Amino acid sequence: AMRVPRALRLVGVLLVADVVALAALAPLALALAPVLALSLATWLEAAFRFLALATAGWLLVPGDTRATVVTAAALSLSPAAFLALRATLALPGAAPVLLATSSPGWPLLAHGVAALALLTWRVLEHEAPATGDNGGSPKARATLRRLLDLTWPEWPYLCGAFTFLALAIIGELTMVPYYTGRVIDLLSDGFSAEGFNSAIILMGLASVGSSLFAGCRGGFFLWVLARLNARMCDRLFSHLLRQELAFFQQVKAADLASRLATDVPVMNRVVPANTNIFLRNLVKVLVLLAFMGRLSWRLTLLALFEVPLAVAARKLYDVRHQALLQAILEATARANAVVHEAVAAIETVQGYGAEDDEVERYAQVLDETRRLKDRCDLERALFLLFRRVLQVAVQALMLYCAHQHVAEGVLTTGGLVSFVLYQGQLSSHVQALVYVYGDALSNVGAARKVFEYLDREPTVATDGTLAPATLRGHVAFQNVTFAYPTRPEEPVLQDVSFELRPGEVTALAGLNGSGKSTCVALLERFYEPQAGAVLLDGVPLRDYEHEYLH
Repeated sequence: AMRVPRALRLVGVLLVADVVALAALAPLALALAPVLALSLATWLEAAFRFLALATAGWLLVPGDTRATVVTAAALSLSPAAFLALRATLALPGAAPVLLATSSPGWPLLAHGVAALALLTWRVLEHEAPATGDNGGSPKARATLRRLLDLTWPEWPYLCGAFTFLALAIIGELTMVPYYTGRVIDLLSDGFSAEGFNSAIILMGLASVGSSLFAGCRGGFFLWVLARLNARMCDRLFSHLLRQELAFFQQVKAADLASRLATDVPVMNRVVPANTNIFLRNLVKVLVLLAFMGRLSWRLTLLALFEVPLAVAARKLYDVRHQALLQAILEATARANAVVHEAVAAIETVQGYGAEDDEVERYAQVLDETRRLKDRCDLERALFLLFRRVLQVAVQALMLYCAHQHVAEGVLTTGGLVSFVLYQGQLSSHVQALVYVYGDALSNVGAARKVFEYLDREPTVATDGTLAPATLRGHVAFQNVTFAYPTRPEEPVLQDVSFELRPGEVTALAGLNGSGKSTCVALLERFYEPQAGAVLLDGVPLRDYEHEYLH
């Protein structure tokens, strides 16, 4: 028989337990309702339901105790939290104070809302399954720390960029609106030519200064980004050249070129570009919240309902976007590899008349890349549609509640217009913050592959220090066994021993594939033997200094 998943069994058990608990609580609620305050009765009912649901789940669906407790807490506490928030915001409409005395539809609605809250929490809590990593995991945090360490040498330029960033924000959010208001006040309250001209000049200076500071801010960040790209490309290229020969036989040259040309510029955007956007929008969000709070703190809290839903949707989208972005980068690297291989072996391709085969192979890789990009664009379009619908829905709910405030005289019509304008700007800046988070995760994903190459130690060590003034040139192979890394199951040399004495000419004779070129490669120390040793004047080759030996 098919086994029912634990999550479904837990939901069913908690639903039945909740119905029983509310039925048992109904007589007690009717008796205590006249005595207790409504808010206290609501939270007492929530506590009783939590105990009943947690106990039923723990006894009837054993296993993940934490999931049971979290689910029971969401089901029992979310209605009480909603009613408390509704009373605080003075939202219009009617809702029961106690679920035990309400119609059956309200408990079902409470379960639906709790399910939505649990889904949002799980999306925010769990790490990305597609990539195995996200912004909250220790691996991603370690990658971010390494990126910050790489950026630290640019701190003088970053300090200048942050200074101009602060000045640009001050001019944009305070000076320009202030002097614009002064001009309007002078036009409406009594015209004064001297004051009007002074306000116009100051408003113009504030606008020009804000634009100048913004340009300097962007220039400094672009300067830092260019220096980071140059330094990281040089560091990665230098490290790759010190890898052993087997590494370049296993990794395609086009893939390495793609890391240098694509991944390095992407990973370097985290601090200069993402920090610029993050700080600029964060300050604007805080200033706008202060202005909105002065007009109506209740409407401000209502407008902020968009934030957790937008963050949850963005994180769910980022999980898939990171996986697709990584797949697109790998497909692009494969396309570059096909071009590199065909051009490098063009004589062979033309000699066998294989031009059409190479074109077809390249077209297949391009088609795969196109499909991935189409899927990425489709998911982005759906995400943008959801985000826009969410924004419009929050604005509609806010306007409905604001109408009640205007009718009651709590908020003026002009204040409502100002609040709506502020809310539109707040939404765009919050979305920019969420976007920066996703973009930073994508950049961290690109950095991870670059750091894998930077952290890779060559299997053929080059830390020898021996550099004698004279060298006799006596070579000895002692019981050498070797197989190429690309074919470890096929040994080329097995327990081979021979000597090359100074002043003598020695010939290595044998069939093709018998190991003659392999002996020369081992003598040049392109590889390390799996067993035995290659000696030069009685000293292992690994003890010699790399430049001296070659």
